Amino acid sequence: MAGRFWELFFPPKCVLCKKLLAESETDLCRNCRENAPEVGTQKIKLSFLAQWTGVWYYKENVRLSILRYKFYGKRNYAAAFGRVLAMKLLKEGWDDTDVLTWVPISKRRKHRRGYDQSELLAKAVAAELGVEAVRTLRKVR
Repeated sequence: MAGRFWELFFPPKCVLCKKLLAESETDLCRNCRENAPEVGTQKIKLSFLAQWTGVWYYKENVRLSILRYKFYGKRNYAAAFGRVLAMKLLKEGWDDTDVLTWVPISKRRKHRRGYDQSELLAKAVAAELGVEAVRTLRKVR
């Protein structure tokens, strides 16, 4: 009941373009779901990484959305980004993952922002995949 009341005054919006979502939509509007600059499934070899993936290229509405998430307090974007990233990981065969971790930000930045966006994202992805998010790294100067 409280959720419905909340949505009456603050209807859900697309995390990329901020347009109101239709009742059947979650996280992304149809236009953004179909037209966001998606990273393909091609495998680019990087000497310092065993494996990696990405959802979208960092440009246009994606860039603006990530900036809102990181610097303008849009913590709630973590759940949406987590769902989208988890779907991408499953699509690419990352279903044997046991543990997820993140690269933490500095204590000063976390204090200033009030949250670590990488940690929130890792926990959201872990929840979607049914695995544990574990802190394995710490920031040192």
